[in-house]
Amino acid sequence: MTGVIMAGGMNRRFGSDKAFIRLGGKYLIEHIIDALRGVFDEVVIVTNSTTKYQQLGCTLLQDIFPGKGCLGGLYTGLKHSLDGRVFAVACDMPFLNKEFVEYMLGPFQGYDIVIPRYDALQPMHAVYSAGCLPHMEELMREGNLKILDFFDKVRIKEIGPEEVARFDPQGLMFYNINTPEDLKEAEKLYSRIHPIS
Repeated sequence: MTGVIMAGGMNRRFGSDKAFIRLGGKYLIEHIIDALRGVFDEVVIVTNSTTKYQQLGCTLLQDIFPGKGCLGGLYTGLKHSLDGRVFAVACDMPFLNKEFVEYMLGPFQGYDIVIPRYDALQPMHAVYSAGCLPHMEELMREGNLKILDFFDKVRIKEIGPEEVARFDPQGLMFYNINTPEDLKEAEKLYSRIHPIS
């Protein structure tokens, strides 16, 4: 299976490229790459600016259908996957839980999507299979870029809040950074998780 990092966003709310914000001495995207490399043989970054990411040592993909948001990026990553399954995550989620990602890959065969629910469904922290591709194409043709809008057409396994809490009671793995205020909160969280000895 392939780990896919979605890095094609416009960063309007943050004002600069979130993937290259520093947290704990590393870029946000490096935290994610490190976590995924412990699980997947291949880590892919889907982006419209491949030159920016060349130094990270990942496979770089440009959107097959440009301008289609996260849905288009997810489609591109899934089309690329050799075994027809990907774990997709956003580039601004620095607190991934490697054990939980491994758990998502385990006992849930026969589903098109394996997705956690914590407050809400987490489509940018989920496993997708090739069975989703025709439904994604249909949404993009219609001009609908809402990932959740094809979920009623595929087989879904939800991992509920109780199961999530066994790995991460606070749901930190779903914390994403959209604004400078979010970054300040992430810095506090990071220093709590990684205290300086």
